[in-house]
Amino acid sequence: PQSPDILASLAWSYYDQGRYTEALFTFGQALDIHDRYLDALDGRATALRSLCRYADAEAAIGEAVGRVPHACRLHVEWGMLLDAQDRYADALERFDRALDVDPFDTGAMVWRIRELGNLERFAEAEEAAHVAVERHPAASFWVAYGSLYADQDRGEDALAAFEQAMELDPVSLEAHEWLIRVLRRLTQYAEAEAAAHRAIERLPSEASLLRELGWVYADQDLDERALAEFRRAAETGPGDSSGPQFVAGALRSAGTSTSAMERSRIAEEFRLIKRPRLLNAFASPPDDIENGNLIMVTSALPGEGKTFVAANLAMSIAMEVDSTVLLVDADVVQPSIPRVLGLQPVKGLMDVLTESNLAFGDA
Repeated sequence: PQSPDILASLAWSYYDQGRYTEALFTFGQALDIHDRYLDALDGRATALRSLCRYADAEAAIGEAVGRVPHACRLHVEWGMLLDAQDRYADALERFDRALDVDPFDTGAMVWRIRELGNLERFAEAEEAAHVAVERHPAASFWVAYGSLYADQDRGEDALAAFEQAMELDPVSLEAHEWLIRVLRRLTQYAEAEAAAHRAIERLPSEASLLRELGWVYADQDLDERALAEFRRAAETGPGDSSGPQFVAGALRSAGTSTSAMERSRIAEEFRLIKRPRLLNAFASPPDDIENGNLIMVTSALPGEGKTFVAANLAMSIAMEVDSTVLLVDADVVQPSIPRVLGLQPVKGLMDVLTESNLAFGDA
């Protein structure tokens, strides 16, 4: 019970299972025994980041770097935390700091390439990727290279980079995922489907690959086959894939575009919308605000997209680890959420408001 090494290992085991709150507590136990234990310092900040407790995570990683200033992995974690908040310039500075400590750290090099791409400094990013693959031709560098090409709509170059990554590491999950996505963007659906099946054969326990196959089918309006794959993904990784099953039905019912490029853009827009909402919901004193976890979606006129926004924002937030969402349709005259989700009409908001013995969970 007094071994920080064992406690940290247990905490990482919790983390790998998506049990971030338990991981955070156990990393804290390890630090109570040894307050400079690097694995626990890094793990505590990582768990807080995964819980979207960004202010707490930044305080934790700042404290960790203060205790162990020359630990490259702590600077990398700090950069990842900043990246999660879309603070790309600050993240780049932190990855540069990590490389000052260890110029050959693979993680710091990959993340630096990504941040240059996020900042649309593509020439610098490509040069950094070229130097990285020349120095050490790891699969992760080729994935970073390919993602840069993809961001610039250079599909064929991206495919070549991802193929190179898979030659070096046939079970690189990122390489497989990116390859399928780029093939979808190029509307090469037969090739995307074949690539997805190859990936699933190599990595059968990865729910994200089943989800990617589902999107291949959805792009072709093969809705039943798409939903079947999303259900398989939900069974393989319950915390990973309930959202895509939801959004496929919501987008189809709303009559929106099902193209890969359009859906990618929409998903990015909802990610940008939800980030400040999560900060409000999980803020710690003194930054917390009253009822920060409540969000109302409204408009001046009917038909302006309230249902679409509310449903997809709820789905996007629900896909965050350890986050749950109660979606309430307050249009008691013409509710549309049940139709979009394919639910049968049951007791709803008015019933909860008028029946004192009825709880929200019963509606």
